[in-house]
Amino acid sequence: MAGKTAQLTARQRAFVQEYLVDLNATQAAIRAGYSKRSAYSQGQRLLKKAEIQAAIREELEKRTERTQITQDYVLKNIVSIVERCMQAEPVTDRKGKPVYVENAAGEQVPAYTFDSHGALRGNELLGKHLGMFNEKVDHNVEGSLTINLKRYDDESNGENGN
Repeated sequence: MAGKTAQLTARQRAFVQEYLVDLNATQAAIRAGYSKRSAYSQGQRLLKKAEIQAAIREELEKRTERTQITQDYVLKNIVSIVERCMQAEPVTDRKGKPVYVENAAGEQVPAYTFDSHGALRGNELLGKHLGMFNEKVDHNVEGSLTINLKRYDDESNGENGN
């Protein structure tokens, strides 16, 4: 792979390094010195090049090796956070005594809380990893479509000056 990286221009190597910052091709192109006006198209074009893809893969592999942060590590942490967020925690006052609330039956019961936002967000990330939440919209339409075209000649549309 090092041979592929050597084939890149200095600006392309800069693009690869900048792309690794935030995985945003447009911003990486701008930071690498490409024109702001054409940064979007340049970024997309660069990402399609096999040499650029190889260089990005190589750099990502180096980062993973260096940081030891893998998909397994991230997923294990998300699961751990979800489990903590799902735990019901007793609500206590300043002195550490349980706080009581009235339930639907009118009884005084200890109050509990849990981090529903953290639990939902963690489960959302895990679900996305598993491909559970397909956010693509199917735009395929079945049936037929008829288009009638009417031709206008020069006389009928008034372009001949009459």
